[in-house]
Amino acid sequence: MGLLASLPGRSALWHATVQAVARSAIAGGRLLLFGPAGSGKTVLAEAVVDWLNNQARVSASEQRCAARLVDDIDVQSRPDADLLRTRLEAGSQLLTVATTEGLTTADLDDRLLGEFEHVVGVPDLSRRPDDIADIAAQVVSRITDGRAALTR
Repeated sequence: MGLLASLPGRSALWHATVQAVARSAIAGGRLLLFGPAGSGKTVLAEAVVDWLNNQARVSASEQRCAARLVDDIDVQSRPDADLLRTRLEAGSQLLTVATTEGLTTADLDDRLLGEFEHVVGVPDLSRRPDDIADIAAQVVSRITDGRAALTR
């Protein structure tokens, strides 16, 4: 899948996670990615939103957004849960991707889980040591590219 090629990481666990996210994205609806801070859930969410939006662009005149990202949601309070519901219902996206922190679905509020058709856990990097070198290389590349752009 094109999505997998755009993301750093080589572990079987990461590949399985990305493939589960891609299948959910293709199915459409609401997708929640959860995992600990630094696990890559926001990078994965941004990549899947970009990937799906690029797939949806049939012509230059079509500006409809197929997917959108609601990052770092937290619905521990009732007003926050209501705000989330409003944000999720707004628009006509084929897919809405959201991220939240939590190690397992047991860590997540039932009100939050009930808003999503698809829920995928992003494993902690401590369980994916084979991915660290690829991630570090991409970070260094982005920093180097950014510095080069500043000196032009």
